[in-house]
Amino acid sequence: METKIEIGIWRIRRYEERKNMNADFRIDGKVIETKRLILRSFKQTDLEDFYEYASVEGVGEMAGWKHHENIAESQSIMNSFISEDKVFAICLKKNNKVIGTVGIEKYGLEDALTEFKDYYGRELGYVLSKDYWGKGLMPEAVNAVKDYLRLRAYRQQGNIHEDAEYRVF
Repeated sequence: METKIEIGIWRIRRYEERKNMNADFRIDGKVIETKRLILRSFKQTDLEDFYEYASVEGVGEMAGWKHHENIAESQSIMNSFISEDKVFAICLKKNNKVIGTVGIEKYGLEDALTEFKDYYGRELGYVLSKDYWGKGLMPEAVNAVKDYLRLRAYRQQGNIHEDAEYRVF
């Protein structure tokens, strides 16, 4: 009898974990620091840095989008980053220069791909300035965001207090 009760609790908890993992996400002012990077929301003052790397041929194409033709295009896209609040600006810690992005979206195909019916999660999209390729910065940024999302899910489940500090080094 005890085993059935434990299994029943596990199933409820697993359902709650799935529900929380696919909850709407917003950055809400969260700043993530790593050894070399700061990940934060975009600001209007980031436009020049954003356009600098987004206009380089081959950068956007690696992420599935065409490089930006003009600064107005970058402004429009950056405005959507700011209003949707789901894209971290990747900044160098030493000078706060924006060198890339990590965006967080619902995967969206949970119902279509039956082999993943019991899994819910997030999809990360990312891009990095060509000037910084091969330096290990993108794995550093993506791992920090993944760690943050795991911590956030645990907090939503009540396993970690909201005021716990989060920093990755």
